[in-house]
Amino acid sequence: MRKTWFSYLEWMSFVIITAAFAAAYLPAASAALLRGNQYTAVSLVFLAAVLAVVCWFAGHKTAGIFAGMVSEGKVWKSARFRQALEIFSVVCLLAASVAYRMQLLKNTGVPKDSIYYDMAFINNAGGVPSLAHGASYCYAAVLSTLFSFSGNKAAAGLVLQAALQALSLLLLYLGIRRMAGKTEAFWSVAILAFLPSYTGKIYELEPETFYFFLWALGVFLIGQCGMAKGRTGSRIAFLLAGIYIGVMGFLDISGWLLSLFAGWLCIKKAKKEDGEEEARKEKRRDSGKELLFCLLGAAGGMVFCLALDAALSGLSLESIWNTWLGLYSWRGSAWILSGPESDPFIGSALCFGNMLMAAGFWFRKERRQEPEVWTLLLLAAAAFHIGLSGPFGYHVLFAFAWAVPAGLGIASMGVCREPGQPVKAKVPDLVLEDMDQADEEEEEKTTGVKLIENPLPLPKKHVRREMDFDRLVEWDKMKFDVPVDESDDFDI
Repeated sequence: MRKTWFSYLEWMSFVIITAAFAAAYLPAASAALLRGNQYTAVSLVFLAAVLAVVCWFAGHKTAGIFAGMVSEGKVWKSARFRQALEIFSVVCLLAASVAYRMQLLKNTGVPKDSIYYDMAFINNAGGVPSLAHGASYCYAAVLSTLFSFSGNKAAAGLVLQAALQALSLLLLYLGIRRMAGKTEAFWSVAILAFLPSYTGKIYELEPETFYFFLWALGVFLIGQCGMAKGRTGSRIAFLLAGIYIGVMGFLDISGWLLSLFAGWLCIKKAKKEDGEEEARKEKRRDSGKELLFCLLGAAGGMVFCLALDAALSGLSLESIWNTWLGLYSWRGSAWILSGPESDPFIGSALCFGNMLMAAGFWFRKERRQEPEVWTLLLLAAAAFHIGLSGPFGYHVLFAFAWAVPAGLGIASMGVCREPGQPVKAKVPDLVLEDMDQADEEEEEKTTGVKLIENPLPLPKKHVRREMDFDRLVEWDKMKFDVPVDESDDFDI
């Protein structure tokens, strides 16, 4: 992917965001590590940036040597082996995340106090009370169904939280894999899987983890839209993805952030510069229609959910819409720098990963990742987490928006192509002929032998001749078969 002036601007904005959050984390980490010795935030950010550049060059050099070593082996060139290695790595990562959560549940199996436990508690008073917030109502209904089988045991709710997190990690890997790449998806999910701000949610019986699972499912579904075959199939896929975005937006306003991924996929397809000019224009028109289908589907899904809620509750559509808007308000504190982690060391590590991603852009001739969607997601998630007052605090979404750039930063140290897959370059025929002629001239100079033309005549082309006779012979006289006695054993 070539660098443009716009890519420099967007990466500069990403660097400014990273430096701003690093300035909030690094002094606190330095004070905790050095027992009260404070340094200026500017010096700490500068030192961290220099260290990130050094680590990036060292990691990039090491990854290049390792890629050159493994690409020489026949086993690594096998697509089945690389696929099996990918599956093995992902399974090990998911198993480690599940084991870590089981250990957390074993150490502390008591959930925090939650009103949703009281809502989902099975008793004779009735079912789940009606809630205006769609995600909260769905979570309370799911939790109540689980309690009907477990006997109102709170531990079952904790197991549900851990299972939802494990499934979310798998869905996020498959979705990010389609949008950014295999290595990028692995490191992003690996960071998110062990972040305390995410793993600590298994003790809280609240709808945020449940809704993030549905949000991760949306990332997976949108990622599959790029695999749709044909124009009709692609438009239908984006239409269905838009409907899901509309339903998620009704359940909670953060569901509309999924439209960033759908729009980015359409723009990415339109930016491909292969083919003739007319083909590129046709590709842009198709991408625009796919985006239009997605937006129409999102609007339709939102209106359908509002109408369904109005029909079930007996209220007017306007009343349902005003209730939905009243769930959210702006606190006006979005400019306060606050990261996803309370621990300054973990927050500093996330900032360091983002610095690696920035170094990967500035020190490559061609950019490997396109951070447009991830930068916008980080800004939007920060605004939701800090400035928006809603049914829940969007801690998990903000943690995910931080984990992905850090994972992309680690992956940026690798090579730009998969090992074992050499780059195929198209060489013009005239260049090949000149190379052959140069090789022949070089061979003649080294051997000292002067070649002459072949003095022998070349074979002439064969011309078929037809035999013709002047005398015509009657048919009854043209008898050439010699009669042979049946007892004669002589073989003619």
